[in-house]
Amino acid sequence: MMRERYQVWFFFMVFAAGCITPPGWAWAGGAVPEPLAATPVTATPQANLQTPAPPPAPPDQATLGVYLLSLHDLDPAKSSFGADFWIWSDHVNANIKPLKTMEYINARQTSVSLYDSEPKGQIVWAQQKVQGTFRTHWDMKNFPFDRHRLSIFIEEGLVDTSHLVYAADTKESNFSRDIAIDGYTLKGLSVTAGVKDYESNFGDPTAEPTSQYSRLRVDFDIERSSLLLFFKLHFAMYAAFLVSAIGFLMLPNIPSMMNTVNSLVVGALFATIINLRAVDAVLGRSEALTLVDRLHALSFFHFVVLGLISVWILVTRPRWKDTALRRFSWLAGAAYLLSYAAGNAVLIWQAANA
Repeated sequence: MMRERYQVWFFFMVFAAGCITPPGWAWAGGAVPEPLAATPVTATPQANLQTPAPPPAPPDQATLGVYLLSLHDLDPAKSSFGADFWIWSDHVNANIKPLKTMEYINARQTSVSLYDSEPKGQIVWAQQKVQGTFRTHWDMKNFPFDRHRLSIFIEEGLVDTSHLVYAADTKESNFSRDIAIDGYTLKGLSVTAGVKDYESNFGDPTAEPTSQYSRLRVDFDIERSSLLLFFKLHFAMYAAFLVSAIGFLMLPNIPSMMNTVNSLVVGALFATIINLRAVDAVLGRSEALTLVDRLHALSFFHFVVLGLISVWILVTRPRWKDTALRRFSWLAGAAYLLSYAAGNAVLIWQAANA
């Protein structure tokens, strides 16, 4: 009985030992089991573990519009004009204030009032009233048939185009039909959005060597509608010419009337020079040859011709018969008047159709 019990325990221990035999061990006469294959571990580079940088956020956009209230103080001599207008901005980001950070590039002086900003659904709407005097170039070459484009340049003053861009509200931008401009007619208004390039980063060590800033251009097209100023400015010149023409009535009486004729010529020249300086004071000086300059030059030419004719008659007077000299004086006077009138007509026609 005891023997059978020992045999049972012996077989139980053998069975247990076989179950817990480590890999690579074997009982006598048994096969050695294959060792377990190790799973390779691949090292991941540190760079692959870094999160890629997110793309830069798109810039905010502000839609700007202008409503013109008045144009005034048009001054070609000072290269300036005055304007009063409302300007507004529509944008999504409530943290930006485009109307507060913009500047008027060609302004001599501006006054801003009545600023207001309030949310309109998902849009932030802001507006303000602007009154100012602005610099511009007046092209008076074809006065009094001149047409002008007066411009106001508005530019973002703090952040470049990577943060804020302008768009033009062309649909709502307009001008008041009550605008009355002395001597001119307002033909239209336009707004255009763009960018201004600067060959500098203004000392920002983190920026590119060049920079761009958003810009809005507001244009007013005007056209002269009255010729009254032209005749007022040239009255003295035309009066001087007519007085000089009297000299042809005195030519038959040379040499006794020679001093009188010379006085007429000199007086007409002097009056025309003074008239030209007065016109320049009103219209401003121009590097180009204007219609005003050409008309005054035409007058100077005729005055010189009258002076030369009087000197020629003085030298040749002994050879003239009174009847022939009188006939010549009348014909020369008629040619003097007709050539001046024709010259004026051609010059004015060219300016009107330029």
